[in-house]
Amino acid sequence: MNEWLRSDQENLRYFAGLKDIWDSSNILSDCAVEQESAMKRFYDGAQKPPKHTIYRNLRPIQWFQRIAAVLIIFFCTYTISLFLHREGETSETKLTVSTGNKMIIPKGQKGQLILSDGTKIWLNSESTLEHPSSFETEREVTLSGEAYFEVKSDEEHPFYVHTGNLKIKVTGTSFNIKAYADEDIETTLVEGRLSILKNDTEIIVLKPNESAVYSETDNHLLVKDLTVKEVKPKVVENVSDAITPMELLTVWKEDKLIFQDESLESMVNKMERWFNHKIHISDPGLLDNRYNGKFVYNETIYQVLDVVCRAGNLKYQEINREFYISK
Repeated sequence: MNEWLRSDQENLRYFAGLKDIWDSSNILSDCAVEQESAMKRFYDGAQKPPKHTIYRNLRPIQWFQRIAAVLIIFFCTYTISLFLHREGETSETKLTVSTGNKMIIPKGQKGQLILSDGTKIWLNSESTLEHPSSFETEREVTLSGEAYFEVKSDEEHPFYVHTGNLKIKVTGTSFNIKAYADEDIETTLVEGRLSILKNDTEIIVLKPNESAVYSETDNHLLVKDLTVKEVKPKVVENVSDAITPMELLTVWKEDKLIFQDESLESMVNKMERWFNHKIHISDPGLLDNRYNGKFVYNETIYQVLDVVCRAGNLKYQEINREFYISK
C-alpha cells in the first residue's frame, strides 16, 4: 500500500479523497447504500483513475472496501496505542512511546499529557519528557526537545523544567521551551512570570512576549522582544493573514508549519522533524536562501516541497523515501 502511494502523487490525492469519504460517511456503520453513493460521487468526479494501481479493475465499492480495511487497521492500532500509554493518569498522546515516567515523541508525531497537578503539556516531534507519577513538594520535570507548558498555579510549590544547563522556574504560567540537542535553548513566555536559573542562580526574569535564547557553546544569553511589526508571508499564495513572532514560536502545537525569513537549512531541519523524512540539499550555496511561508492545513511533505521549490526555482526528487533538493 505504501509503495503504491509513493509511486505517483495522483495516487496520494486519490487516497486522500477516499479518506474524506471515510470521515464523512461513518464507515463503521451499516449504511452500505450511503457508502456506495458517496464512493460513486467521488469516483465520477475524479479527473482520472490513479496510475499504476493494483485495484484498477475493481468496481468503486470494491475499491472503497479495500481502502476501508486498511483504515480500520490504522484506527484500531491508534486507539489501542492511546489506551496503553495513559499510565493511569489523565493524558492524551499521539502515537507516542512511554517508558515508565518518560514520554518519548518520535519524529513526525506530537503528544499531549496532563500531569497529576493539572499542568498541561504539548510535546513536539523528537522530544522526551521525564516526569514523576505525582508531585509531593517541588514540581520538577526534565525536557529534551520542544514543549509548550500551561502550568497549574501553585505559589507554594514552584514548577521547574530542567533542560541542558538551565532550569526554568514558574509558579503558574504559559511558556514554550525549545531545547534540542546541539541547538541553542530558546524559552518564550506567553503570560505570567518566568525565571531562568543556571547553577541554581537566577540569571534573567522574562516578561510576557519575551524570548530568551541561551547558547551553551559560548555561555551567552540573548533576550528578544516579540512585540514587533508583523511580517506577511511571501511564499504561500492562499494564506494572507500575517505572522507574528509569538505565533511563529508557539503554533506548532496547533499543527501549523510556519517559516518567517528562515534559511533553507533551518527549514530542512524543521521539516525533517515534522514529516520524519531525510532531506538532502545538493548545493551548499542554497542553504542560506531565505523564505517566508505558512502551512496551516496539514499539508503533506510533497505539498510543502512543491511550494518551496516553486518559490525558489528549485526542484526535488524522492529516492528510497528520502528527498533531494537541487537547482
